[in-house]
Amino acid sequence: MKSITDSTLAQTPWLAFLAVMAMVLVVATWVLWRRQSGRRRPKAAIACAVLSVLIHSSLFWFVPTKDQPGKGTGDAPGEIDGNAPVMVTIADVESFDPDQSASLDETPETFVPPLELPTPEADPQPSVVTAPAPSELPMQTSTDPPEFAAEPIELNETHAQIDQMMTDLLLADATLSQADAPDPMPTPEPPMPKPAAANPQATEPLAAQPASAASGVPVPTQTVATPVASPRPDDFANRRGPARRSALIATGGDDRTEAAVAAGLRFIASRQRPDGIWDPTTTGAGQERMPLGENRNGAGKRAETGLTGLALLSLMGSGYTHLEGPYNDNVARGLQALLNRQANDGSMGGPAGTYARMYCHSIATLSLGEAFALTRDPRLAQATADALSYSARIQHPSTGGWRYQPGDTGDTSQFGWQAMAMESGKQGGMNLDPQIDHRLRTFLSTVRAGRGGLASYRPKRPPSRTMTAEALASRLLLGHYVPPAEIAEAEAYILQELPGMGEDNFYYWYYASLALHQLQSPAWTRWNEAMKRRLLATQRSDGSWPTTSVWGGYGGEVYTTAMGCLCLEVYYRHLTLHQAPEKIANGAVRPLVR
Repeated sequence: MKSITDSTLAQTPWLAFLAVMAMVLVVATWVLWRRQSGRRRPKAAIACAVLSVLIHSSLFWFVPTKDQPGKGTGDAPGEIDGNAPVMVTIADVESFDPDQSASLDETPETFVPPLELPTPEADPQPSVVTAPAPSELPMQTSTDPPEFAAEPIELNETHAQIDQMMTDLLLADATLSQADAPDPMPTPEPPMPKPAAANPQATEPLAAQPASAASGVPVPTQTVATPVASPRPDDFANRRGPARRSALIATGGDDRTEAAVAAGLRFIASRQRPDGIWDPTTTGAGQERMPLGENRNGAGKRAETGLTGLALLSLMGSGYTHLEGPYNDNVARGLQALLNRQANDGSMGGPAGTYARMYCHSIATLSLGEAFALTRDPRLAQATADALSYSARIQHPSTGGWRYQPGDTGDTSQFGWQAMAMESGKQGGMNLDPQIDHRLRTFLSTVRAGRGGLASYRPKRPPSRTMTAEALASRLLLGHYVPPAEIAEAEAYILQELPGMGEDNFYYWYYASLALHQLQSPAWTRWNEAMKRRLLATQRSDGSWPTTSVWGGYGGEVYTTAMGCLCLEVYYRHLTLHQAPEKIANGAVRPLVR
């Protein structure tokens, strides 16, 4: 039998001698004791027994004090007093629940180790988007601030296995669908959220590189699909230089809308934390008012990445980036905060709850995609590609949608943000798997209503104006051909509820503005006048808009102000179909103005 006593005796021969003698005395006592029965016992046996007890007692007293772990020798793993590092198991990280109110100092009564899942036999699926190799990206210098010098956290094997298993399930379902198997896949259990980790490529502060260094950057290419056949027009060209003023005047903006945007952006910048995050808890987000009669548990109260992404979109909507403009520091800190919170699997959801997590991911991904498309800064390439790859992996392979959890069949509200994120990736030169666009078209076809121009929140439900506006904007900005009859149906439906009618709804206004601005039809003129009138009348003196709108309780004042700015930046945020008719897919031609 091996014990710590064995190793101690091997190191001290005299202790070994005593131990052997003690054992010999035990044997001698037993032999002498059995020689004679009754009351008469040999004195030699008694003497041997006493001596054996004394030797054993001395050994038990002395041996435990020699060379044991935790006694200051520095040899034991996990020792605090020595130089060896403290080892932390994955359970120490993964078992933490941010929703629990218990103190971190409290010790749980029981410990349940993480599940050990088998590694799938299938080969790992390649990412749908790739980025430049790490050797092509700027390396961090030793003078970088410590907050950007954190060591990359290794990908947790258990979660990687879960993610891979889910990907295999989705791909298997896609294969069945292509084989005309009509039964839908059961919704798989979503993978456990991974702890946010600093993106390995986000090691250099974004503000450290001048604008000139971003030119000539290799564009990430697709490794598993055919590249896009022709280059896309620069959809963000009107945000910069003289083109911005020209687009503003030509499509219905004016000096009053620009002044409102400037005031709104000043307010947004003033609410940013030093670490770059726009904090939901300090800007009135997460208030439960049960819009549409549903309790969403105060969605938005932990939506850090979503609110930060939305604030960045409003700043970049006016052409300001982390490389130039009066808000370059705000944009740089905001982007860096998103990079630092990106999980190892590419997710940008952060600590948000169920109802907000997927919105946070898609909005943050859209902001990364626009920043990369506007600047081609290589420090954003890998993070953008990873975020888009995550979106592609969790897109439902049969219905083409997204919802609250990976594997859900999708809803139109989530779809718009994800689709625009994919489009921003294309604007940055990333060639996505063509199957992604095929699935986008599939989902849009499942929520069509009326004569084809209306849309519902989910398939086979009644249409709504907000979802009609979001679906129409998605179809137009993605370059899908929309027949004139369907455009007319959507426009007529949207015009039945102009801004100023009923409760303010910044979400509805945002998508309706994007869609109708693309068309530059009489419907846009009517909508734009009503939108300008309402937004200019309700903006507060500090540049913000009140949170008394449909979704304002969840998003807070940064949400409403960012959405208000985005509505008033619509004049130059994207090219119109007049300016870039090639945006319409397949060379289809249709009248733009009726």
